[in-house]
Amino acid sequence: MAKIVPFRKKNQAYSDEAYQSLVDLTDLDPDEIYGTHLTNEGVVYRLRLELENSNEEKISEWDPNQWKTLQKYGKVEHSISRTILAPGDMNLHSLHYAIQRLFGWRNSHLHRFYLPQEEFDRLTAGRLDTFFQLCGSLFRFPAELDEEDYWDDDYEFGKDVKAWLRTKYSRPYVNMGPHDTFIVNSLLAGQFVEEHPEFPQGTYLDVVDKNIYFGSPWNTLMESRSLSDLFLMMPDGRERPEPREWKANVLLSTIDLFQDLDEEDTEHSGADLENDYWNNLRPLMAQVDMLPYFSTIYYNYDYGDNWIVKITLEDVYYPDFEFLLDDDYEDDEDWEFDSDSDEFWEEDYESTFEEDADDDDEDIDFDDDEEGFIREMMEMMDDELDYDYLDANRNIISEELVPLLKKVDEGGRPVCVAADGLNVLDDCGGVSGYIRMLEEMNGKNKEEAAEQRNWARSMGWTGRKTKVENML
Repeated sequence: MAKIVPFRKKNQAYSDEAYQSLVDLTDLDPDEIYGTHLTNEGVVYRLRLELENSNEEKISEWDPNQWKTLQKYGKVEHSISRTILAPGDMNLHSLHYAIQRLFGWRNSHLHRFYLPQEEFDRLTAGRLDTFFQLCGSLFRFPAELDEEDYWDDDYEFGKDVKAWLRTKYSRPYVNMGPHDTFIVNSLLAGQFVEEHPEFPQGTYLDVVDKNIYFGSPWNTLMESRSLSDLFLMMPDGRERPEPREWKANVLLSTIDLFQDLDEEDTEHSGADLENDYWNNLRPLMAQVDMLPYFSTIYYNYDYGDNWIVKITLEDVYYPDFEFLLDDDYEDDEDWEFDSDSDEFWEEDYESTFEEDADDDDEDIDFDDDEEGFIREMMEMMDDELDYDYLDANRNIISEELVPLLKKVDEGGRPVCVAADGLNVLDDCGGVSGYIRMLEEMNGKNKEEAAEQRNWARSMGWTGRKTKVENML
């Protein structure tokens, strides 16, 4: 009981701010809440993935002797880390497989993504009611996963593990796990409230944990969320909304989604839903619209070895579509542009569009949003328009990086651009066990060293550095 008191005191400030009734939220103007949010289209994130010890501490700050072993035998300069460029529509489910490939694991154990504890406390106040406000939009309900949640683990023995993993972190990015859906998590949360009246509004999560066993921690992110759902546009936290405003956005979006699903259920109530694939799939895959809010998340793999990967946003790159809507184009003789109507046509291409549409026997259907409209026009013009990429600070990036960003965006697969240290491996005992393995491999006992090397090779470990461009 002694541990609960300081925990509650620590979170009281968060509690006062985070817990707001829906009546209070009506005072906020939705237009002021939604803020700056990049769509998935064309956005590429630069993420740093760094191994930490089980206490979420930098390995270099842990034990001097073990750090020397990593430097000498693990070919580590600063940390065991990887830096990747990943498309904005990539979800956490697919990122999991990319992380497996990047660090040398083989998807042999359980895993989860979670927030830094400070962020989790700030958003939930460590309380049951405030957690349930985000359950199904950001967090999973802490239940043991079912067999259906492992729908994508279809590896067949004897096949190339690396090639299999590559298919998992390549577009299209989907996630069919029931516990990563809004509907299932909402139902589980509602069911818990009905079955456990002994936990009233305001009950702390640690109190619940002392009375009920859950198969998963509260702080577990839904893997259906994409990178652009989670990560901020500004890595340094600028333009980050206040917690209350961010939660207001999520709750208002949750209400909208409930209403949409209720309307769909009424509309299709007379249909044969058992045989109607679309009517079953669409509600299941529906998600709450959510503003990006984070610059750091964590990945935990193999709860026995307890590998911890800190995932930090370093930069965001996105196409400078705005130049196509610049007023300067109104004076360009090649363009007809009406800034009031948000429509533009290049005379040389207008007839081409019409001919292409006739040839393909398809209607040209541009998105209502400005960026989608431009994107479709660019595709129809076979990318004949040249455009720049901007970074998070809206600086034009170097021309050398543009082809790589287009490769990531159009190819729908992340690429590794930097790596430090050799790969690790499964079942070696985590960071400390990996260090012991390196020490024994290079120790005086030749028989022991040979046994360690043979075992490591059987686990896919080579002891050689992989070229950065080949890591994914």
